[in-house]
Amino acid sequence: MHEMQTLVRFLFFLMLSIFSVSAWAEKKAQVLNPDVDVYSAADFDSEVIETIQPGVKYQISNKPKGPFYLIRLKNGKIGYVPDTELDIEGEGPFQPKPFKNLDDETDEKSSKKIKSKKNTLPEDEDEDPEAENMTFHEVSLQLINYHEDTLGGTQIGDLYAIGYRHLPLEGDYGSGFSWDVTAAFNAPAYYKELTGQSASGFAFWSGFQIVNISAIGPNTTMHYGAGPFAKFTQFEVRSNTRGYSLQDLTVGVSLDAGLIFHFEPLSFDIGLKYFLDKKSYGALTLGVLF
Repeated sequence: MHEMQTLVRFLFFLMLSIFSVSAWAEKKAQVLNPDVDVYSAADFDSEVIETIQPGVKYQISNKPKGPFYLIRLKNGKIGYVPDTELDIEGEGPFQPKPFKNLDDETDEKSSKKIKSKKNTLPEDEDEDPEAENMTFHEVSLQLINYHEDTLGGTQIGDLYAIGYRHLPLEGDYGSGFSWDVTAAFNAPAYYKELTGQSASGFAFWSGFQIVNISAIGPNTTMHYGAGPFAKFTQFEVRSNTRGYSLQDLTVGVSLDAGLIFHFEPLSFDIGLKYFLDKKSYGALTLGVLF
């Protein structure tokens, strides 16, 4: 059993390390001019949420939305910055498309008809201005008030767990599909209390949610969501006469809500989670987003 726990821990932290490294694999850019305004929406009439300076690299969306790119600031907030203000890593300063009059468009269409039929697709067909996204990664500590129907009744005990969440934002600072994994490497205390013998084991949760995120202040955002999850537990329990290996696999629905506080360079998430399982239970979470 000890070897199995060690293997589970190793695989979990290996996966977490891979996800953490992938957080830095996004498109980066810096602004060209001093005092560049960052807007709350892809609109020059929207609120200016911050002013940024050259010399600092920021994560931006892979594709623009009109004349804006989605940008993630060092304090965790996200907004929109004009494309003409950006020097994109690996691409250089933004190059506006040349102005075309009607005669130019007519000549271009005529020349395309003469070319091979292999060139029938427009060159910019793969550009979708609505496809911008920004991803957050969260590592959290969780206190789970676990409920279980075992040993002749409903038992209640705390489990201390570590979790990872992949939290994308799609569209205008709105909603997206997130997924998460959580693992606890201890058995609830009620096994020892009822049997008089020590117990060991682990619990593993994995699921995805539809998450909504909205700003409620200059440095505070709120998130809430719901979605299905699967849970697997294995606890090794002993009595005075023999040992038991108790395994359980269930599916359920989780509800989640919390507040994210943005500080440079990290953000912190304080939340509550409720698991609708065979026996429902809740959790308190404290996470760091990057």
